Amino acid sequence: SDSGAIDGDEGSGRQWRVLECMRAKAEGGDAEAMSHMADMYQFGTNGLIKDEVQAYKWTSRAADLNHTPGIGSKGAYLLHGVGTKQNRVEGGTLLGIAAARGHGDSQYNLGLCFYQGKRGYTKNIRMSKYWLQRGIEKDREWSLKAEDIVTQSKKMLESIKKEEEEGRN
Repeated sequence: SDSGAIDGDEGSGRQWRVLECMRAKAEGGDAEAMSHMADMYQFGTNGLIKDEVQAYKWTSRAADLNHTPGIGSKGAYLLHGVGTKQNRVEGGTLLGIAAARGHGDSQYNLGLCFYQGKRGYTKNIRMSKYWLQRGIEKDREWSLKAEDIVTQSKKMLESIKKEEEEGRN
């Protein structure tokens, strides 16, 4: 449902106020607030129960307003089939748009897809390195878990370097 149900006794008055304010902004057309609503549903934060369908709904609305983080998130949801039917073509396209605009999470996701050669992507170490490096260099303002993603990107780049030194690629 779209009730924004607070999880059990975890909900505090402050959480309700933040949620009500964010929902009002999102419903009023604020794309940034829509992305925040999507994040709260995706991770089950601010007292909301995790709901991937609601997360997709909100990120999709933000994407439709040309909001770069929303475009990247919608792309990832579609690519993985989370909260919606999987659509790798549309998902990869949206991910590429957001990555090209500098969205760090999308750059990381593209780097990962090229590194693994999964989700419709051909394994391509050069492309993987390109996107991972761009993501590390980029200001991480859009990421909910920026430090984790930068750390993961650096680890992946280190793995690529070792593979290249060992001549496995």
